[in-house]
Amino acid sequence: MGSIMPPYDLSAFRADESDSTRRARELHTSFCDLMPKGDRWRNMCEACSPMQLFLIQTADDPSNHHGNPYPATSAFNGLTMYPMSLIRQRGPLARYDSGDDNQRCEHVGFHLSLAEKMYVNPKWTMHLKPHKPGGPTGLKAIKTLLMAILGRPNVMSAIAG
Repeated sequence: MGSIMPPYDLSAFRADESDSTRRARELHTSFCDLMPKGDRWRNMCEACSPMQLFLIQTADDPSNHHGNPYPATSAFNGLTMYPMSLIRQRGPLARYDSGDDNQRCEHVGFHLSLAEKMYVNPKWTMHLKPHKPGGPTGLKAIKTLLMAILGRPNVMSAIAG
């Protein structure tokens, strides 16, 4: 039985670049490209893109990974373990980087700088409060999402246009 509770750090997740995720990744990129580089939307879109949620839920679906670690280009959910040998090997190339427009999640930049595939272990979850998942839920989540999209007239005009 699955769950619709995604990892809370939606901005840090990047799906494995494979043929099976290609179309959803393209649609997600189009959604984020509604606004030009440097616009705050470029960071917010990662957390409110329906395609991003689809990619996360698909990757995290037990019927796809069967309880085994699955590949991702980037992910973070409160804890990530890195091989120290890889960080030492990469030297100054291993660094946090918020992208050329300063709107990319720093975890994504760091994971890209390692230049190695990473894996999400579905057996590990990070719950600071086990009775309450991370991030906004319920009406607060809906309000946050609506404000991210509807509260930005330039995004709404790009969608309608």
